[in-house]
Parts: sequence; C-alpha cells; structure tokens
Amino acid sequence: MHPSEICSVLFLFIRSDITTTLIPVSVFALITCPNPWEPLHAAQSIIWLLLHLLQFNFSNQLVSIEEDKNNKPYRPLPSHRISVKSVWYLCLCSRVVCLIVSSHFGGMVFCCSTAFVLLTILCNEANGAKSGITKNLLNAGGISMFLLGTLLVLSQNRHHLDIYALNAIALNFAVIATTIHAQDFRDIQGDTKAGRHTLPISMPLFSRYTMLVTLPLWAWVFTMNWDFGPVIKGVFLTFSLYVGIRYTLLKSIDEDNLSYRWYNFVSVYPGFITILLDECYVPA
Repeated sequence: MHPSEICSVLFLFIRSDITTTLIPVSVFALITCPNPWEPLHAAQSIIWLLLHLLQFNFSNQLVSIEEDKNNKPYRPLPSHRISVKSVWYLCLCSRVVCLIVSSHFGGMVFCCSTAFVLLTILCNEANGAKSGITKNLLNAGGISMFLLGTLLVLSQNRHHLDIYALNAIALNFAVIATTIHAQDFRDIQGDTKAGRHTLPISMPLFSRYTMLVTLPLWAWVFTMNWDFGPVIKGVFLTFSLYVGIRYTLLKSIDEDNLSYRWYNFVSVYPGFITILLDECYVPA
C-alpha cells in the first residue's frame, strides 16, 4: 500500500473523532495546563492523543462493522479499504506502541495509557458498549484518560497536576457519564442492527428528556460553584437549555448530528472555563 493510501486509511479511522474528540481534548489540555507549555511537549501530547485515538478506533470498528455500514460507510472496514485481519493486527500493535510510548513520559502517563487500554477492551471486546449505562460510564472513563494523559504529556511536570486541572477533569467525567448518550441518537438505526441497547433505543423518550434536564442542571451546578458574573452564567444556562431543547424536539438524523456537534461544546466547557476565567479559582 502506498504511503498516501496508508495515511488516507488512518485518517478515515478517526475522521468522525476530529471535531468531537481530537480538537476538544487538545484545546482542553492547552488551556488547562498548569504551567507554560513548550512546543515540543504540545506536539508530543497531540501524538500521544492520536495514538490512543487510533488504538480505540481499531478496536471499536472491529466490533461495529455492520453498524458502520449504515451509519458511517466511509470507514475503512465497511468500504473494504482494509481487511479485518489487518485491523486486528493494527489493534494489537497499537496497544503495545501506546504503552511503550507512554512509559517514556513517566509512570503517571503509563498508568493512564494502561487504564485506557483496559477501558477500551471492556467497551469493545467485552461488549460493555452494548448496554446504555455501562457505555456511558466507560465513555466517561475513556475520555477522562484522554484528558489526563494528554495534559500530563503537555505539562512540564509529568508526575503531578494541580487541583484545578483535576477538578476540571472530574467535572467533565460527571457531565459525560450522565449525558454522553447524546452521541447515540444519530446512530439508532445502526445500533439496532448491531444488537446494542443504548439509552436512545431502550428508553427513547426518557433519554431525550434527560438531555433537557441534565445539560441545564450541570450548567447550573457549574455556575453555582464558580463566580462568573450574571452574563456568563446566563450564556451557559441558555445555551445548555437550547441544546437540551434541540434533542427533545428535533429528532431527524441530520438534526441529531447537528445537536451532537453543539453538545460537544457544552460537554467540555467546564474544563475550558475553569482555566480561562480567573474567577473560577475562587469558589463562590
């Protein structure tokens, strides 16, 4: 296979995660980093994130071929750009590479990588993603490892993070664990054929109304714990309510895709804003 074809195939593995994971996590790390970061560390952190994102997608797409034929037919396996056997080898090799690379950055980063690999196995090979609640928890844990590992690699001190960065990651875990089924509304058709029991499939009305409740609720909790002033509070609450209303009323696949794009901003804003605004360091 020509190098350009290899790059194209690898890109297709992570194409859908560029705007939903790669960019938000990278920006989160750059903003949340507790000390001035160096360009070399920034490049290393993005490479670390890309390696782990690829590792997850190799594993995930091996168990979702039938689903992807309906939801994401451009992906390498349903489009027959690569064989299942080749992806299986890539999955195993990428896990070894992730652990070796992570060990270079110290024990904390290695632990993050190990935890992420285990969460990936639980989510995909162990079918943890077939149940809505476990899928939410596994997704929240995986994204938290993304955030923690990327931030540690970026930092000057790769063995310690300050309390503000840890609080931001913990808050993101809570938000994602209770709302990440936002990504499943657009994939109902494929998930049904794959035999998954995501929350939008098992509890279609309830899961949509949870978006209307949980997003504004987390915005309220967030603004009550940090003093932003009335304008910022109003923007957060209004925008979170808007996204929740979209999920409740606009139910087509195209609208769910758009709602999920907006959701990705709502779900990561706690980490961004806790560092961007000086007031966030002083509890209200």
